[in-house]
Formats: sequence, C-alpha cells, structure tokens
Amino acid sequence: MINNLENNLAKQCSETMHANDSMARASGMQIKSSTPGEAQVLMTITKSMLNGHGRCHGGMIFSLADTAFAHACNNENKANVAMDCRIDFLRPAFENDDLTARATKKHAGKSTGLYEVQVINQEGKDIALFQGRSFAINQTVINKL
Repeated sequence: MINNLENNLAKQCSETMHANDSMARASGMQIKSSTPGEAQVLMTITKSMLNGHGRCHGGMIFSLADTAFAHACNNENKANVAMDCRIDFLRPAFENDDLTARATKKHAGKSTGLYEVQVINQEGKDIALFQGRSFAINQTVINKL
C-alpha cells in the first residue's frame, strides 16, 4: 500500500523533473498527477504542433507519451533512462485537442522496468499506445528530504 510519504516523494520528483524539462514546458505539458510508478501528463495541441496534413505531428504525441513514461519510471526517486520505446498511433489528434498520457508501471526488476502509456483525447478516445522499457542509472532524482 502506498502511503502519503511515497505520494509526496513522487510529486516532488515530478516537480523537479518538470522544472528541468525545457521541451515539456515549451510544449505546454502539465503534470496532472504523479504517484509511485504512475503519472498523467496533459498537453493541448496548438497550431505549431500540426504536420502538413493538419493533424498533430506524431513526434509531439510520442514526446507526450515519453514524458509521462519518464515521470512514472523516475517518481520513486530512482533515476531511470529509456532503453527502448515503441508507439502505435491509433487515430489522429487535431488543433485544440487536449491529450492526456497515462503511464503505468507494469513490471520493475532490479535495473529494468516496463511501462505502458495510453494517450487519450478529451473525449476519452485512444490516440496512441506507447510501451517503454527503463534502465536504472544508480542515481536519485532529488535528495531525500
């Protein structure tokens, strides 16, 4: 069972990571929630995120999913990096859509982890499914308080 200290640490880790993530902040990403091994990140699609077909660029959707993955695999204050990621694009997103990436830890070993990220729009429709594997780098995200 997760306690308040673990939840507070997860939130602090995500706040620290977000403060240092220029790309996520420039893209307007917001941390909706961060609990141990899970995270939700929101991004509103702007005109500058559209591709030549008037749809959200796949790289933006990948970046959103990757950001949620990063928060989920780092918010227990054990620094991790991505060692493998893949994404399936299911339907397009458009300007002014609000996308939410929901990352969930599926497995964690001593040095690797497996996470799934569901990207949905404001109507709850699946936009993409992302899977990432993490590798622990023997560091912390923040110094424990």
